[in-house]
Amino acid sequence: MSADLLRRAATRLRESALAAQPGPWFADSWEIYSQTVGGPWVAETLHTEEEQQSIANADYIVAVHPPVALALADWLDRYADRFPVKPYGRLMDDAALEVARAVLREPEGGDRTCTGLCDREPEGQHERGCPHQGGTG
Repeated sequence: MSADLLRRAATRLRESALAAQPGPWFADSWEIYSQTVGGPWVAETLHTEEEQQSIANADYIVAVHPPVALALADWLDRYADRFPVKPYGRLMDDAALEVARAVLREPEGGDRTCTGLCDREPEGQHERGCPHQGGTG
């Protein structure tokens, strides 16, 4: 069920964020610190041959620090609470499922199963992966 996928991803994000050094995180070149530059050290990214890539990696990691993961987890949980779907079996927004799949590293189609409402859909309008009508949506 798609709501389950959203909740599993929210749990994964929340557990990882709460286990990590608290945010916000800051980068000083390729080093990452918690709370402030020079605060508790979190990590470094100087493991590439190109220094600019290490700095870019650090900037990205800092952008997705624990408060961001917690906000995403809350969003996924709220979205899961609004499931199932709109009439005709269409998902309200595939973005939440895409985020959940990315977090869990599950390929598309792994959870995108029939909602049970596809029999009301016009021909050819089934969800991708739907076992009915060949899943041509």
